Amino acid sequence: MADLSEEEIALLQVAKLHWRSFWPAWVFPAFMLFGGLLADKLNHPLLFFNVLGIPLFFWSGLRAVGPWVRREIRYTHFVFWSMIVPFITWGILVFARIFLLLIFDIKP
Repeated sequence: MADLSEEEIALLQVAKLHWRSFWPAWVFPAFMLFGGLLADKLNHPLLFFNVLGIPLFFWSGLRAVGPWVRREIRYTHFVFWSMIVPFITWGILVFARIFLLLIFDIKP
């Protein structure tokens, strides 16, 4: 088992202590991807984006910034958990969807 550095332990501790602040940012990419696909199928993509997407984006961002504003976490931890993790989540979801569409020869 690899030894974790102090920075890695601190990063994991931040997630354990403040996951309630970060979970909306972690889930937001999946919501936008699958909700956007559903709204597109129902011919209401702009309604979905304007009514749900924009407000939830700002709400999740405001929740995620809370621990940093209260000076409970470092800026680097804030950036990692509220920006990098959601971007990685989005990338995995998008490429997994593309991979599954190609594997099963499904036309979107």
